[in-house]
Amino acid sequence: MTFNSARLIGPAIAGLTLAVFNEPVCFAINAVSYIAAIITLLKIRSAKPSVKRSSGSLLEALDYFRAFPPARWFVTTVAVTSICISPFMTFMPVYAKDIFKGGPDLLGTLLGASGAGALSVSIYIANRKSIEGSGKRIVLASLVGGMASICFAYNLFLSLALPLLLVSGGAFIMSVTSCNILLQTLVPENLRGRVMALYMMSFVGMLPIGSLLYGSLAKYIGSVKPVFVIAGVISLAYACLLIRVMPNIRKLSLEALNSDKLG
Repeated sequence: MTFNSARLIGPAIAGLTLAVFNEPVCFAINAVSYIAAIITLLKIRSAKPSVKRSSGSLLEALDYFRAFPPARWFVTTVAVTSICISPFMTFMPVYAKDIFKGGPDLLGTLLGASGAGALSVSIYIANRKSIEGSGKRIVLASLVGGMASICFAYNLFLSLALPLLLVSGGAFIMSVTSCNILLQTLVPENLRGRVMALYMMSFVGMLPIGSLLYGSLAKYIGSVKPVFVIAGVISLAYACLLIRVMPNIRKLSLEALNSDKLG
């Protein structure tokens, strides 16, 4: 919720600041905001861990992925979802200026709508009592997110763009957060740190890679609109793949949970 609140409030404030002042002021405010984080980190006095992490390397986590397909699928899902959401992050200024004929304040509104959807879904997931239904939510998020991307591509109406952004932002967080929860639940404690490092690499690291790929593709095509369609088709195709493999993922995940309880 903290992460997605920032995604909701930050772009809106940035858009208004950009409209009133200029780009350097936005970057200056962003730089100053790091002071609070630095002070907070310096004040942390953590106790020594009661349980030491077993020795090992990243290769051990990769071996775990090979041996346990559900973890592999969850991390792959996060990577694919991040790539499919990249156009919304990369080309929103183009839509704000050229499609909807607005300025920085409109850009802040568009990005804020996406953040609002993400925040709403975060609150919903935070109130879930168990991991039951997480697999269905991941599939649903891929389907809905893909359709939202395709519908957004050639839409010319702001009144329709805002709800589509709300849906796409919610679908993105629905997928990556559900995968996060399942990994935290299923992965053995001695591997959890390394596995979650790969999760974060797939989550954050694939966004700029997707932006680079889609930017090059948009330049080659000559338009950003088909890029959203391509991202949506990828998301829908991956959702169909998930529908096929999800029963096996669910079976192996339940076996792993039952094994831990017996242990």
